[in-house]
Amino acid sequence: HRNRPFLLKVADGSEYPVPHPDFVSVGQGDDALVVVHTSRGLAILDIFNITAIELGEQQNASTEGQ
Repeated sequence: HRNRPFLLKVADGSEYPVPHPDFVSVGQGDDALVVVHTSRGLAILDIFNITAIELGEQQNASTEGQ
């Protein structure tokens, strides 16, 4: 489950697709989540504004990296 893509939804209605958990970073003790987008650059989100996380389809070993 840990390598699944997911979608972050925030309070203002914005959505941030995350293709892999490696595209997200949280500093120790921070209330901010950094999401790196391949097409939209960088987003810094307040974790308290995240309203939902939707899991995407899990990739199996034969399709990862394609």
